[in-house]
Amino acid sequence: MTITSHVPMVRTCRLRISIAVVFLALVLVAYDAGAQQSSPDFEDRVRDWQSQLKDAAAALEANFADADLDAVTGRLKQLTQQAQETKAVAETRLETAQGELGMLGEPPAKGEPAEEPELAKLRRELQRRIAQAKVHVTLADLVTSQANDLLSAIAAREEARVQAEFLQHTPPPIWPSVWRQAAADALAFANRVLTSPITWWQTRKQQEEVPFSQLWLLLLLPVVGLVIGWPIRHFLLARLGRNPLEPEPTYVRRIVKVFVDGLANSIVPVVIILLVTGVLAWLGVLTGLFAYLIYAIAVAIAVFLMVYGLSRAALSPQLVQWRIVPVEPAYTGKLLRAVGTVAGLLAISMVLLATAQTSRHLTPALEAVFFLAQATSTALALAWLLTPKYWSSSIAASQRLGTAEEHAEVLEAEKADEEPADEPRSIRLVRALRGLVLLTPILALAGYGWLAYYLQSRLMATGALVGLALLLRLGLREALEHLLTGRQRKRRKSSRRAAGNDPDAGVKIMVYWAGLGIDILLLVPLVYLLLLIYGVPLTTLGLWTQRLLAGITIGNITLSLTDILIALVVLVLGVLFTNLVRHWMATRLLPNTRLDTGARDSIAAGTSYVGVAIAILLAIASLGIDFSSLALIAGALSVGIGFGLQNLVQNFAAGIQLLVERPIKVGDWIIVGATQGTVKRISVRSTEIETFDRCSIFVPNSDLISNHVANWTHRNRVARLILPVRVALGSEPSQVEEVLLRCAREHRHVLRFPESYVWFRGFGEWALNFELRVYIDDADNWITVDNGLYFAIEVALREAGIVIPFPQRDLHIRGDQDENLQLDDEKRPRLRS
Repeated sequence: MTITSHVPMVRTCRLRISIAVVFLALVLVAYDAGAQQSSPDFEDRVRDWQSQLKDAAAALEANFADADLDAVTGRLKQLTQQAQETKAVAETRLETAQGELGMLGEPPAKGEPAEEPELAKLRRELQRRIAQAKVHVTLADLVTSQANDLLSAIAAREEARVQAEFLQHTPPPIWPSVWRQAAADALAFANRVLTSPITWWQTRKQQEEVPFSQLWLLLLLPVVGLVIGWPIRHFLLARLGRNPLEPEPTYVRRIVKVFVDGLANSIVPVVIILLVTGVLAWLGVLTGLFAYLIYAIAVAIAVFLMVYGLSRAALSPQLVQWRIVPVEPAYTGKLLRAVGTVAGLLAISMVLLATAQTSRHLTPALEAVFFLAQATSTALALAWLLTPKYWSSSIAASQRLGTAEEHAEVLEAEKADEEPADEPRSIRLVRALRGLVLLTPILALAGYGWLAYYLQSRLMATGALVGLALLLRLGLREALEHLLTGRQRKRRKSSRRAAGNDPDAGVKIMVYWAGLGIDILLLVPLVYLLLLIYGVPLTTLGLWTQRLLAGITIGNITLSLTDILIALVVLVLGVLFTNLVRHWMATRLLPNTRLDTGARDSIAAGTSYVGVAIAILLAIASLGIDFSSLALIAGALSVGIGFGLQNLVQNFAAGIQLLVERPIKVGDWIIVGATQGTVKRISVRSTEIETFDRCSIFVPNSDLISNHVANWTHRNRVARLILPVRVALGSEPSQVEEVLLRCAREHRHVLRFPESYVWFRGFGEWALNFELRVYIDDADNWITVDNGLYFAIEVALREAGIVIPFPQRDLHIRGDQDENLQLDDEKRPRLRS
């Protein structure tokens, strides 16, 4: 097949190469004139690059008639890598020379005294280095550009070849003449295939090269294969196979055991086939079309046996806990037959197609009829395989249905009560794929048999790859969760959930983000494999990857995907390391000092902020961004930040001020407006205050700086507690004072100094008013002290005979002249004395 769609691009590349060669010569001349001293190694390298570019362009224009495509592509990629390395070295030298020249300052102007000869010589040397480095950078960029143009042309050629291959048009098999011609060609092909053994025998007999003395080995090969394969099968099933008594194997174990079981069940015939074909190839007995036919059939049978064995192990009709495919158990037998049919049709079609192409009997008419038959039979078999009722929504749902026999009994019992239900998304996807597969024979009927074969084979390969990726995803996520949570995860989870907390909240977050990383790691190779399967050339994929990793240039800043990923890794590792250092300081280092809790927390928080700032600066540096450019950008954005993010910047500055001046610190009991509680955390933007009702309130840091804040525990934790006490009129004040002070002295949280005292506040309408004022060791204990003292005071007053009164009011009733005020005995109020 001749591809001509790439010729204009080849001519364009040829013209560009010619222009590049002239430009290279001009640059070298300028280099010799400006630098005064050239590097022989660099000149030889440039000439070698020119030669390689010319050879690649010539090979491409000749359609790779006398050159190997992979070798040319490899040399161009190597050339690009060498040019980039040369550019990197030259840029480093250029920056160094420019820095040294900048240190010398500007040269003397006209009329000014000349500089020292040594300085003038050094300046000329630095200017020569700068000119040389600039030439190297320019040449490396030019070579890279020309090599990429050639690679693009090669990729376009490969894409055109693939498109032309699968868009071949044959006579539509709807005309009787096509069928008559196909029948004649098929008879000729069948005659060639059936007579190939006779032809082979006659040829070898004429050459007298039939090794009868060695053919007896073929009779022993099945026995040898059985002797070798059966112990291997027994070992795999006994030591590495599935255990029927294991209740809940993990996904990783299921996947591994399924592959082991499928391999073990097909190992014996596969070993026999490999031994027979290997010995035949070693002896050189088979030749010609007969040899190709035998080898193709042997490979097809081996692949069929392995696919069928793996499918049976994956469906697992009886061992429910080892099933890795979401199927309806009652239909596993039909699914196995469908898989066998699809695999058998593919094996037969591949053998026939390869043999027909090798024997040169694949005429257009035979090709059209063959692809119509192949596409139709394969589409029907795939439609059978993709029957929606055969598939379940998930592996767990399939396992809950039990074995094939158990599910069949359930289906029989539920036939009468069956009601239509909404199909899961996965079942709707299966139905859509089934409809798409059934449309492929239309392409073969229109004369695009290769395209129909291409779509069917790629859809099956896509399903296999996506299914394998999903299984790996489930297994890796499960293994990651077990690794992070440990064996005691369920026990801890149940114990803490009763208290209203989720002990695995942090682990769940880690599992989520790590699982997201696993998804990305699986998605990238999956996409690459699918692109290769669907015909995208490796050269095109390499160019796409190179352009993706090369990034974009904005002014003097180049941002690439690689740099961004490295910056993210540096940032994440820096933040993690900062958190580890903060945790170590908070739990190990600072508790062994004499600093109070607030000071320790401020130091740890400050360390965290500094570490995060350093991590951000390192991430920016790994992006290749110059800090002088960053300063210009920050200056340009300062006005917008001043207006749009004024509150954020103000709160950030206030947070830094709180950490430095420490008017409040973690653990302080403060009152801000109507809010009071304990400071739990001081962050960059706000401060978290936990009220005594266990409610978290976030107060902006600027409010704590600009407003009045009452801090009960700023200098120390000692607090004064006032307890009002009322006793009955007529009680002895000195006795009351003695009782109250005794209760205060007996409480363990009341300090001896400052000393507690009783304040006689005065006489009330119905009681004597006292206040017991005590100093407690920690303000956090005020509820405990308040409650305990009142209990003790009540008991002590009762034992001392001192009455705690309640509000009283004396009511005096006068006689009235009005007769209407006469009250009955039942309505007369009863007064207490």
